[in-house]
Amino acid sequence: MYIILLIAQLLMPAFALVADSTSQDLYEKTWPRANSFCTLKDKRIEILIRGGNKFTEIKEKGYGEYVFWKIDEKIELFAFSRTQASLYRFYKSSDGSICAKSQGFFIEGNKFAFLFAEESRPHGDKLIIQLFDFKTMKPLETIDTNLLVEKAYPRPGGFIFKAMEERYEMDMGYVQIEKEKYTYQDRVFPKWMKFSSKGMEIDPGDTFKKLPWRKYFKTEADFTKAAGWDSAKKLFVNKTVYYAVKRPAIKRCISFLPAKKKLDGSETWYCH
Repeated sequence: MYIILLIAQLLMPAFALVADSTSQDLYEKTWPRANSFCTLKDKRIEILIRGGNKFTEIKEKGYGEYVFWKIDEKIELFAFSRTQASLYRFYKSSDGSICAKSQGFFIEGNKFAFLFAEESRPHGDKLIIQLFDFKTMKPLETIDTNLLVEKAYPRPGGFIFKAMEERYEMDMGYVQIEKEKYTYQDRVFPKWMKFSSKGMEIDPGDTFKKLPWRKYFKTEADFTKAAGWDSAKKLFVNKTVYYAVKRPAIKRCISFLPAKKKLDGSETWYCH
């Protein structure tokens, strides 16, 4: 009981800080982690990440639980960071970004998107997309994804990025393919996504162009057939990938399946 009370006392100030303070008060009681400016014609907005502690560990450099936006002298806390349940950071700026030290992109329809990375240890950081109104520079919808993302690139009307799903357990073993013994393991299937005013969807063309196993397929049509591309739902049905290797004369094969299973060699394999 004493431990529970002690933990409650330690946590109480943080929750009270949010409940009883304005964004300005909260800003002044926190410590800087990172900041970025986005400039759109004659308008400018500053995005700030701050933390509740003055010092932080090296592995948490740039991360903070408080995320603010600032126009002129007005400071507001983003809704998604009000609970302080997660840590956030910026994605490093890339060519085509409208923001310094971070990633932001124009979206058709008088909007722009700012990208945040949400900590998700032991897995990689997950993508959060914060939309803004281009005319007022005020935040609109927050899109919380479950996708592991490294960086994004501009595309007319929006942006594109490589996305991967979390991998919890590795599946590996031996399988007979055409009466020869192979060692196999499952692999993460990287998909390229595009974001525009229509929302977020998989781009099968870019996924094929940047596919690690592109050489296993003669054409994009061969790949989309193997991965079970559903053009109506815009997704890959066969999203589980198995990679098999035969030694000592090295030969490699790959198979796309709807889900993990015990391999027996009867699967459709594409070899190179």
